[in-house]
Amino acid sequence: MYAGMAKLLRLLHIASRCRSLRVDALRLALNHVQTTHNVSMYRSIHTQLVEAINKYVLYNVQFCMVGQILLTIVHVYKLYLHT
Repeated sequence: MYAGMAKLLRLLHIASRCRSLRVDALRLALNHVQTTHNVSMYRSIHTQLVEAINKYVLYNVQFCMVGQILLTIVHVYKLYLHT
């Protein structure tokens, strides 16, 4: 089990290596760094978390847009087959 600075560094390592756990690891790191007096690390982690959330949201929006386009193409293709 990790504690103190080792826990914080481990969470940052996970955030840098695992894209699927990045947001969660950064949230945990941000919560943990609040128990310290390290303001510069707080700012750094906060910035990284905001960027990660923005990328996540942008990716999901793009994915939904592609899904809608594909559904439209399939619908038009089905209409074409029935005529």
